Amino acid sequence: MKRIVRLMAVLVLLGAVGWGRKKDPVTISNLALEGEIEGENIVFSLAFRAEINEKGLVLPLVIGDVAYLDGKLPRRTELIRHRDQYLLRFTKTGDYTVLFRFASRAIKDGDWRRTGFSIPVASIRKLSVICDRDDLEVRFPGALNVERQKTKDKKTQVTAFLGIASQFAVGWKPEVKKLDAELVVTCDANTIITASVGALRLDTIFTYRVIQGALNDLSLELPNVNITQVRGADIQDWQIDKTDKAKPKLLVRLGRPKEDIYRLHVESEMVLPEFPCNFDLPVLAPRNVIRTSGFLMIGTDSAIKLQVDK
Repeated sequence: MKRIVRLMAVLVLLGAVGWGRKKDPVTISNLALEGEIEGENIVFSLAFRAEINEKGLVLPLVIGDVAYLDGKLPRRTELIRHRDQYLLRFTKTGDYTVLFRFASRAIKDGDWRRTGFSIPVASIRKLSVICDRDDLEVRFPGALNVERQKTKDKKTQVTAFLGIASQFAVGWKPEVKKLDAELVVTCDANTIITASVGALRLDTIFTYRVIQGALNDLSLELPNVNITQVRGADIQDWQIDKTDKAKPKLLVRLGRPKEDIYRLHVESEMVLPEFPCNFDLPVLAPRNVIRTSGFLMIGTDSAIKLQVDK
């Protein structure tokens, strides 16, 4: 019983002295970083509450390529600029409320504008950026719980929370909306024709180059040939359209629109009568293109003599 009483007395004593633990020199709370985008520029307001437990403490406010604009700095503090750092020196202990407004240099990265800097560490750090236009895409790398909403004056605001990292970064760019444009496309057709006893085989690669719009469907005029194979990326289906019996067509539908270059590989054959014979060389002609060019090579796979009459 005596040992239990002594142990309780020791615990009470340790609790009274706080286990000998000292308070942290500074504790940051209620930290909020609010930004406002103006074209290619961005301005921030950094606000927080600081509990200072050490005289003469120097607190880094912002570290980066920034410029101080204005703010509400508490009494008994001194703002110091050292290289790329803005520091706040507290001459006395106590609770302080700090408001620091500054501009941050944005770097151009293609369509993006990016900026970043370091801010004080706190348990909760809320971020927000107000956009000067509704079609801006805003990203906070490494931030959590990103949300997009409207302010009271109908401006777009993006909010998030910064994790444990001290570095803050933001990027923004306009969301480019593609307009529906009339398709403008050219085609290069390269054909290898092989003549053999009883048949003429055609192997053609069509290279489509999209100048404007998007390529979704391909159409080719068919001579008197049989299609044996149609190959290409993202082909959804292909068929022979004989609606106009005098001008049948090969129709190819793509699963994804193409906006640059697309290659279509078509293999076909035509029946030849007994040699010697005359025939017109069949040509698969692309439709709905502004220009067609290419090369033609013809040969045989046996002792057959070819003669071009015209």
